[in-house]
Amino acid sequence: MMRIIKPAFFSVALIVAVLAVPALNAQQPKAAAPIPAQITAAKKVFISNAGQDDLGGFGDPDRTYNQFYSVVKSSGLYQLVSTPADADLVFEISFGVQAVGTNVIKGDSVGTPYAPSFRLVIFDPKTHFPLWTFNQHVQWAILAGNRDKNFDQGIAELMTNLKRLAGEPTSVQAAAQ
Repeated sequence: MMRIIKPAFFSVALIVAVLAVPALNAQQPKAAAPIPAQITAAKKVFISNAGQDDLGGFGDPDRTYNQFYSVVKSSGLYQLVSTPADADLVFEISFGVQAVGTNVIKGDSVGTPYAPSFRLVIFDPKTHFPLWTFNQHVQWAILAGNRDKNFDQGIAELMTNLKRLAGEPTSVQAAAQ
């Protein structure tokens, strides 16, 4: 003999089940992966210039290094040192611009879009082992002024992420407190 489930009972059971899932997830604490102790304890850093792609018209080939160096120095987060041997961490900064696909407008190919990004690799100077890596996308722009603005914004976002990793309050976190 087949038992028929009444629609009202089924609806109530479904609602209870749907409401119970978020409650179960909320009870389980999220375990965050640990940040290497060298990163949170670091006071002195050496900044290494890993280069900048010339593709895309972002200017001076040392712009990434110079600008990142200046931002880290002015942040006061770290003391900058002149040799890796004197550093707690080594920051290897680079900027790359990859051509990705083709722009098509109304069926016509009109040029190559680009995907510029910063790459910051944080190394332990004693073991030369990479401890952390950031890849920060930079919005492509046709006009040089917009490219410069987007480049500057990408450096600022990279620094915000670095501060967050190091455990320093960022301007967003400080405003929330």
